[in-house]
Amino acid sequence: MAKVPPTTNRTHEDKTDTIGYSRELKNPYRRFPSGRVDESISLLVNPGRQYRGRLYKSTNRLQLDKRNPSKSITVANVASSPFQKAMNHQTDGGNAVEFIPYTGKRGGTGCLNTATGKVSYGDPTKCEVPTGEKEEEEKPKPRQRKMEYPKHRHKPVSGEEELISTIEAESDYDLYKGAGKYKNPVQFIVSKGKRFKGSPLAATLIQGEQSNCFVNATRLVLANPDYNYAEGFVKEGANPPVLHAWAVTKEGRVVDNTLENPGSASYIGVVFPRQQYLQYISKNKYYGVLGGNKDQAEEVLRKGGIS
Repeated sequence: MAKVPPTTNRTHEDKTDTIGYSRELKNPYRRFPSGRVDESISLLVNPGRQYRGRLYKSTNRLQLDKRNPSKSITVANVASSPFQKAMNHQTDGGNAVEFIPYTGKRGGTGCLNTATGKVSYGDPTKCEVPTGEKEEEEKPKPRQRKMEYPKHRHKPVSGEEELISTIEAESDYDLYKGAGKYKNPVQFIVSKGKRFKGSPLAATLIQGEQSNCFVNATRLVLANPDYNYAEGFVKEGANPPVLHAWAVTKEGRVVDNTLENPGSASYIGVVFPRQQYLQYISKNKYYGVLGGNKDQAEEVLRKGGIS
């Protein structure tokens, strides 16, 4: 237990209806001139306006701090002590008790909501201090953003349709101000891209490093003269569409050694001829077209392609 501070020159009277201010609100005790020590705890009252005060054990009277000297709340002295309830639910930042018994100046009794400062008049013995579990249950659930589909489409029934609907909804955002022919990479891909169904990775190909699709796809193109480079969006399972790169055979089959299960994925992307793409990355010193470098992507959007 903390050490009781010595008697000070404060002029507190030893009466239960007279409460003075503590010089230090952090001090959990006060001493009257008579020598009696009264215990108190810190409370947060109406936290939105930063009211703070102390609830005293002997009187059940709540006194707000010096920032609000005219504010004073008398707590009803009932069998179930508000002080003990507050002690049981005290937190590190003070006690955020929501309801405590209250007695008004004209004798009316009820429950004081310390979060709002409002009183509901009635039986003060039925005021309940919410427990941590109840507070958790009463917390509002976070709002979930609903997917908005274009008006001309029905709700997607497949991964491919959901992929198209999602990126079309984002294709009008002006990400690159004054970029030129296309406002953003999404608009470029929707306008010039083709749809692809995923294909399982051939047993002869080695699985590439995940999250390194631009390098993986470029290496596939370098190693296979019949492959072209493709860049766009992929949707795999319940995951949202992401910018992605893969290789495409002359027959239009997807070759993707980045995803673990490319056979179940849906793709939309722009196919760049092998020779044109290799010359482009040799000149710019970056893998990829839209995902490699922002300045590089802006140039592609201005021109409407690579050169």
